[in-house]
Amino acid sequence: MSTFECILLVYGIGGVCSALITLLVTKDPDILMRLLSALLIGLTWPMSFPVVLLFSLF
Repeated sequence: MSTFECILLVYGIGGVCSALITLLVTKDPDILMRLLSALLIGLTWPMSFPVVLLFSLF
């Protein structure tokens, strides 16, 4: 397994996990907005997922 494949695997696993956690944490009644926010957070999880965790504390 090359270095690129390892990085891609870690990024993919992190993206899926952060998208699922974001979907469960959001409180919007509209499911489409929840899915959209989970998708966007999942795609940009290294920068945006810590913000989701901080907002979920308050």
